[in-house]
Amino acid sequence: MRSLLLILSLAGLAFGATRSTPPTQDDTPLQEAMGQLNSSLRTFRKAMQADAPDKEAALTQILSMQGAMQVAKLQVPESAKGLDAAKGRAFTKAFRKDLILLQRALLDLEVQVLDEDFAGASAAVRGLLEHKKAGHDKYIEDA
Repeated sequence: MRSLLLILSLAGLAFGATRSTPPTQDDTPLQEAMGQLNSSLRTFRKAMQADAPDKEAALTQILSMQGAMQVAKLQVPESAKGLDAAKGRAFTKAFRKDLILLQRALLDLEVQVLDEDFAGASAAVRGLLEHKKAGHDKYIEDA
């Protein structure tokens, strides 16, 4: 059963099944990955809010978020493209390192859900949202 869920969630990630708005031709791979992260985070939070959290649904969304971050960290942020070469590389390196920290947080979140520490997982979401805001403030010009 778990293998089937993994396959379905990876297929959903590949085809953008959990994204709430369809990507447009103008979306960059980074925008698509971030859209996937946001959509999966919303769905994860809904799975955790039930009287009895839906562990499998939560794990599926965590896998989707992890996949989105794997794609996102390999991209160059738009705000780095206007910088000179050295500053652009430094900016992109910092961006990638920040997304690696987010990946670690998502791995920790997965362990919490596997251990059925739903209160801890719900609290960890606040940390993810803080990380998101800090990243937007740092890497998006008009955030």
